Amino acid sequence: MGLFLILGIILIAGYLYYVRNKKTDPLERKKLLLKNVFYLLLIVIVALALSGRVSWILAAGAALIPIVKFIFLFLWRSLPLIQMWMRSRKSKEGKNFSSQKNDALTETEAWEILGLEPGSSDEEIIQAHRELMQKIHPDRGGNNYMATKLNLARDLLLEKKD
Repeated sequence: MGLFLILGIILIAGYLYYVRNKKTDPLERKKLLLKNVFYLLLIVIVALALSGRVSWILAAGAALIPIVKFIFLFLWRSLPLIQMWMRSRKSKEGKNFSSQKNDALTETEAWEILGLEPGSSDEEIIQAHRELMQKIHPDRGGNNYMATKLNLARDLLLEKKD
């Protein structure tokens, strides 16, 4: 009997929530939904604590720790990809990202990328490229974008020397 009462209260509260939020702006509705879900979870936890059935919540929380850790590490590792995706979205919206529109480099940018002064020898260019590539190579945890820029800088400077 008590279960039917709780189910009836949930249905009535859901209907009242729907009627109240039907007329609100979609952005505000989303904010309200997140806030109300938080309050609902809080109410459920308090109700379970009062009834003495909170132990399964603790077990579920403990089981979620490795899952949350995996998701956090996955997002942390994919952060460069997310940043590249965000930059590509912004460039499609018409914003000016001159260094990312194409792979063309100026000679000044090439010197800056390699960390050398203009007029350095071919051996210095090759050595600087080799040292930086060992640090940012994609097989060693770096990213393709920086490795490509580094290769373009080396090629540009060596071609200019010839």
